[in-house]
Amino acid sequence: MANPKFLKTGEGSPDKLSNRYLGLVLRIAIPSPLRTHFDYLPPRGNLSQMASLMPGSRVIVPFGRRQILGFILEHSNASNIELTRLKVITRTLDEKPTITPTLLKTLIWASEYYQHPIGEVLLAAIPSELRSPRLKSKQSYIWKAQDNAKAYSDLQRKPRQMALLDLIRTETTGMQAKDLKAQGFDYALLLKLESSGLLKREPLLDPADPSKFLMVKKETVLDSNVTLNSEQKAALKSINSSQNNFATFLLDGVTGSGKTEVYLEAISRQIKLGFQCLFLVPEIGLTPQTFDRFNKRFKCPIIMYHSNLSAKQKLMAWSQACDESPLIVIGTRSSVFLPMPSLSLIVIDEEHDSSYKQQDGFRYSARDFAVMRAHNESFTIILGSATPSLESLHNTIIGKSTRLQLTRPATEAPPNTTHIVDINSICLQEGFSKPVLDRISEHLLLQNQILIFINRRGFAPVLLCNACGWTSECDSCVSRMTVHSKPAKLRCHHCGTNRSIPTKCPNCSSTKLETFGLGTQKIEDFLTHRFPSIPKIRIDRDTTRGNFNLNQKLSEISSGRPCLLIGTQMLSKGHHFPNISLVVVLDADAGLFSSDFRGQEQMTQTLIQVSGRAGRGINSGEVIIQSRHPNHETLNLIASRSFKKLAQLQLLERQNTELPPFAHLCLLRGESKYLKDAYEFLNSILALSNNLKLANKHDIVRLGPIPAPREKKAGRFRVHLILKSKTRSLLQNHLKEVIALVFERGIPRKVRFHVDVDPIEML
Repeated sequence: MANPKFLKTGEGSPDKLSNRYLGLVLRIAIPSPLRTHFDYLPPRGNLSQMASLMPGSRVIVPFGRRQILGFILEHSNASNIELTRLKVITRTLDEKPTITPTLLKTLIWASEYYQHPIGEVLLAAIPSELRSPRLKSKQSYIWKAQDNAKAYSDLQRKPRQMALLDLIRTETTGMQAKDLKAQGFDYALLLKLESSGLLKREPLLDPADPSKFLMVKKETVLDSNVTLNSEQKAALKSINSSQNNFATFLLDGVTGSGKTEVYLEAISRQIKLGFQCLFLVPEIGLTPQTFDRFNKRFKCPIIMYHSNLSAKQKLMAWSQACDESPLIVIGTRSSVFLPMPSLSLIVIDEEHDSSYKQQDGFRYSARDFAVMRAHNESFTIILGSATPSLESLHNTIIGKSTRLQLTRPATEAPPNTTHIVDINSICLQEGFSKPVLDRISEHLLLQNQILIFINRRGFAPVLLCNACGWTSECDSCVSRMTVHSKPAKLRCHHCGTNRSIPTKCPNCSSTKLETFGLGTQKIEDFLTHRFPSIPKIRIDRDTTRGNFNLNQKLSEISSGRPCLLIGTQMLSKGHHFPNISLVVVLDADAGLFSSDFRGQEQMTQTLIQVSGRAGRGINSGEVIIQSRHPNHETLNLIASRSFKKLAQLQLLERQNTELPPFAHLCLLRGESKYLKDAYEFLNSILALSNNLKLANKHDIVRLGPIPAPREKKAGRFRVHLILKSKTRSLLQNHLKEVIALVFERGIPRKVRFHVDVDPIEML
């Protein structure tokens, strides 16, 4: 590599570069797979306007034959490239940095920690509307007539302007330009009437826009009529004591213990002090309920931010989050990247949920990113859950965070009763035992709501030929296709492939095709015939693809009217439905024997969370778990609500097997149309890893290359290489060297390569 060429004032060059640029070189991150930055010179002109050249600002730069977006990382007075060869930034896009300095610091950390190109990381942190050279999206306006007698009299000789003004006057709320254009009036006439003072334009707000919630009122916080119990008060006191300092709290509270009230009180304090708060939820479906609850408590601006918003809505929400005034953001994973310059508190509800980990592209954990952001910006973060992750529990044991426990429900209702029904040697009706059907009938007679939980959408998991044994397998994946009845299709839930349901067996032409297993659609059909007069509400990915559909279903449940609620894990967390008196878990055994080391932990969390949907009102609830392994220790501990003991056992097992949180993992995945190519590529990485001096057999454990548990997906074979170490920093240093060598040598075009640090999904 060439020696750095320092830029010194007065240094001569053909066009006196040094005098013009005053020793300034800009390090620019380009959104691309390239894992490096690029040096550029400032644009020609007055360098006194340095705000537009600050780290975190967007710029347009020449890159090859293209003009593309880049981000300023830092300033320097040196470059490894000859000064005369450096290109000049085409133009700046920001008056002030799009990414604040402190947030930029955390994003750089994320790029290094998750081994992802910095340019792509920064691009992921901003709304799509800011990823193009446009400064802002097109604003729509409403045109309103104004009183101006003199100007109006001057229109007597301008009939077109007169006709346009009279038309607008017929609508007291004003009219849009597109509606006026449809009636034959062009935009130039509007501008003429505006210049004469006869028209005024006002920004038009989309009725579905988050900005409609930004109603600033005199009081920012309304008084609460809820009295905290002693445990809640103690938790709140600990949280409030950390003001203006970095602190991580794990609020470990049983379902219904009033964790949300602790959140609200902690947020109230920050809003009163003039700060901003971020509240993260794992699912979009939790945002409407959360917003309603917050809206009753706060009168400061409340913003919702999630992937179901349009690009324009996201931009407007992001713009509001750039303000320094008190506000609250309720959002999903990507909300953790919002600027929020006065941020003083982050709350991560259901912190254990795997939805906080991005599973493709930039594979970051929103929870871990939030903790690092809180550390870098010196504020408090609360991780809340009734079933904390083993990592979070372990962090409280080793002193990295403080555990605050809520051990009893906030209401006076007696605790739920849980029964395990042995379904061995029992004739089931579409998955239901007779005792369960009887209890459903009894609860319906009491005008209650019942939740039927099965974590499998569709009609049935497999279509089978009774003549030859053929099963409906996906051509692109090593998995069976699920039967869907509405509409009638075979669908692969892994790659998204759809296929018509055959009328005869593709293998032997037999018409003896049958569905086996249960899905939410089949359960819904059975319950419709069994309880015809009772409304059925099914909530899964198939029925809630639109925000409106989900909100409508949640509103039906919140009405409190008797119903049968059929759902997947979308309903297992966070929702508060006080009229649910019975929860039925149809198939509790799937997670007991999972090949994934996190399988039992996730099953435990899901079953405890879904059990907690019952008995959230004034009366106790009932939970029935059907199982073919009724004596299994895990199920019995779940039934006795002994999550603490379950967590202790699982932590001990992880320690004995040297798995997270007692070790740290990185999953390297190679994907190719041919299995041989994926193996060859990962074997080359294995050789690189073995050859590094840093990594002896005691430092880094290497597992693989081995086929992924789901060996083929979307037409590509998947092979895994897992690197493991007891020391996080050692693994990080090793990864940095390995990945640098991989990209230096180049990745074969026929292979896709993915790096997943701290993987949650091992499939």
